[in-house]
Amino acid sequence: MKVEFNLVDLDMRKKGIVKLRDAAGVTIACREGAIWVTLDNDPRDIVLEPGESFTGAEHRPAMIYALQPSSLALSAPPRADHGLREHTADWTRRVGDWARSSLAPVQVST
Repeated sequence: MKVEFNLVDLDMRKKGIVKLRDAAGVTIACREGAIWVTLDNDPRDIVLEPGESFTGAEHRPAMIYALQPSSLALSAPPRADHGLREHTADWTRRVGDWARSSLAPVQVST
């Protein structure tokens, strides 16, 4: 059995923020730098460094914050109710749209 995954690579500036509406089944892998992942209503602080990853287990929003300039990969298995090609194209398009709108500089107040 061959399992295919959807994959999106992102480069983030220090203090960049990416929001995921639903992190269930999404794997966040840090390739360079350091990122902080926080899930709605979850008390954990998840900090990933190069080579480390985290996979969301529950349907909840997540936020990824770059502690320094970072490179990461987001991946998720295709949903069972879609064909692989159809789902991959749709997921890639949606993540691409989301990345373009979400990777704009964000003001962080202290």
